[in-house]
Amino acid sequence: ITFIEFLPYMTAEKILQERLKASPKTKFLLNHALIAINGKNIVDSVTVKDRKTEEEKNIPISGVFIYAGFIPNSKFLEGIVELDKFKYIVTNEDMRTSVAGIFATGDIRSKKIRQIDSACSDGTIAAIAARDYIKDIKK
Repeated sequence: ITFIEFLPYMTAEKILQERLKASPKTKFLLNHALIAINGKNIVDSVTVKDRKTEEEKNIPISGVFIYAGFIPNSKFLEGIVELDKFKYIVTNEDMRTSVAGIFATGDIRSKKIRQIDSACSDGTIAAIAARDYIKDIKK
């Protein structure tokens, strides 16, 4: 497994970084950009660019898993709602933030899994919680 990281460092929890680095089956390309996914009917390589040297190279692969946009766009909420150390929004299981009436869903939330299906279920949960919140304030 080759991890291609845009930043010059990894952002995963230290214990996870240590475990991955200890595996002989993993390698890391830090400070690299993914330029292209190559292949005709199936993926057979990717082209990456070293952001420091500008050197491009092809890496043979058999699959791609893209985890892009990991830096949450939450700056506008700093000082308003509680954020974790990575700037993700802290919520409870009903998607409620630290401020009454503000809900957060999807990948902006502080959580372990960031997949489309979990983001969709977050939306359903938040909709029900928001409905209940509105009912309560109208009483």
